[in-house]
Amino acid sequence: MNIFVKANLTIRTMKQILFLIFTFVVVFSIKCEAQNYRKNKKVYDFHEFTPQMGDAFKPQFSYVGSAILPGMGQMMAGENKRGMMFLGAFSAGYLIQKGVITNSNNNGAPSAGGKFLGNTIMLATWIWAVVDAGRVAKVNSMYLRDRKHGADLSIEIAPVLFDGNFMNPRSAVGLELAFRF
Repeated sequence: MNIFVKANLTIRTMKQILFLIFTFVVVFSIKCEAQNYRKNKKVYDFHEFTPQMGDAFKPQFSYVGSAILPGMGQMMAGENKRGMMFLGAFSAGYLIQKGVITNSNNNGAPSAGGKFLGNTIMLATWIWAVVDAGRVAKVNSMYLRDRKHGADLSIEIAPVLFDGNFMNPRSAVGLELAFRF
């Protein structure tokens, strides 16, 4: 085998190993605080979503995010673990397609079956991630809307000092009762 071919294979293998290391670093460095889409989807139907001013998550941005990088749309919608799972599945498909995970031919090239399997995994993960990202954004937006409105229900009692004005120069002290809903 020619020395230039060996050097090229070594560089390609190093790039794949660096990609794998980078993926693991990203996966384990992101703080995963999910809003728990699994619970939310049992209560909220994404078909009933209507965009409103002030929505926390925009489905359009989530669709585009996952179209650029599978899992990014889920992370944009507050579901970091779910997004990391999509990114990991896409990365595994990439590594299978390049022959890092599956057996490669004697000359170091990935087998035809490995290429087909890797491409299939990558395509299926990419499509699923794009569709799922919009659903996650819609359901989590509806959850936050209800949470925001539910949190506004309150009763407050506060002391109040009324200073006199030019029409009524007397001062008064009292309690203010406020209902917010």
